[in-house]
Amino acid sequence: MSLFHPRSSLRSFVARRALAAGRTADALRIGGEDDVALLSRLDLHLSVLARTTADEKRRAPERIAARVALGDLEALPPVEALSNAWRSRLARLAAPWSCEVAVRLLPAREVAARAAGLMALGEREAAVPLLARLTPDRLETRALAYMAACGGADAAARGAAFAALFEGDGLRPPEVDGPIRVATLRGTAPARSGPLVSVVMPARDAAATVAGAVRAILDQSHRDLELLLVDDGSRDGTATVAMEAAAGDARLRVIRRDEPGGPYVARNAALRSARGRLVAFNDADDWSHPDRIAVAVERLRDDAVVAVLSDMMRMDDEGRPAAQRRFPLVRMNPSSLVVRREAVDRAGGFDEVPTGADSEYIARLITLHGPGAVVRDRRLLAITALRRGSLSHGSETAIEHREGARRRIAYREDWMRRHAALTPIREVFAPR
Repeated sequence: MSLFHPRSSLRSFVARRALAAGRTADALRIGGEDDVALLSRLDLHLSVLARTTADEKRRAPERIAARVALGDLEALPPVEALSNAWRSRLARLAAPWSCEVAVRLLPAREVAARAAGLMALGEREAAVPLLARLTPDRLETRALAYMAACGGADAAARGAAFAALFEGDGLRPPEVDGPIRVATLRGTAPARSGPLVSVVMPARDAAATVAGAVRAILDQSHRDLELLLVDDGSRDGTATVAMEAAAGDARLRVIRRDEPGGPYVARNAALRSARGRLVAFNDADDWSHPDRIAVAVERLRDDAVVAVLSDMMRMDDEGRPAAQRRFPLVRMNPSSLVVRREAVDRAGGFDEVPTGADSEYIARLITLHGPGAVVRDRRLLAITALRRGSLSHGSETAIEHREGARRRIAYREDWMRRHAALTPIREVFAPR
């Protein structure tokens, strides 16, 4: 038998080492199509279903995970039949479909996730005692404390818990112009200078949110920037609202598209006009901390770093934390990417698909440059709005919509296979 036969234990071992190192494309290329456990860990659920049958007991956990990811909660076995590791995994896959089922699946050791799930279910009194068992200086703990404060009547306690989200990591908390909402957040910071950063902001029918997003970028401490707002065929005066919010600031440039093409078509249009040495992205319903870009610029002074990401927390219309997958409340923000222009030129533009291309682009940069070249700042540098009808919530592309979930997984399967065939830049430019 060949040493690297697809079913070889050595091949599987090497693939898992690659996955643990963050080299997902390498893991898929090495592991091949027959390693169902690896396919499952890569969330290639359609491939898992294509390679297993219902009576294959050895592969039953991966098959169950695939069915749950696609919204089939009837596939779940009794909780007592599952190990803690599989309970944790299946809880996260089930959460977009049923928070109640997810909480039931969670093992006792998953205290933070259980607290978030209970509060999402409106069971605040059961959730609050769990917070005392968590490490207080973690950002996720502070987010849970803020979520708990949102359920109380003490406005001062709620404000203090919100400020602690930032102060706990040495950041200046935003000013709040009224009740805590994405639209009422304001931030200022001393001016810094540096390389020109082109900030790309696609916007379609975003008149209700774009003013706050524009102000958050123009108020960044890193002043040397241009804001490229792409009005993607809006019918609600989005561009007018944006220009009024800019109040004559010449750093705003509006690119108009007569017909909507989607957020990634809009991003590519802006990339063709961007003049900066660095390129950043910001959605039209996001508030960015005034130091978000400055933090990334500082990290990019390291020549080994190609791109920088940061974290976000979603907020609903009442100012409460609202995670689509229920837990954790604080997650990596795919729209926070700040990347070198030369890396953009090498990688090319975004896939022009309805949703998910920001995650593909980040993975493409990692595939080309290596996991260490894309770094993540784990502080809360953005508050994003959870809006009904957005690409990620409440529409047929949403994660909690069955067809939307299938499309997202199918797209992930497509781009992961494409990435596995890419030649990394670190190899292309290696000495010969």
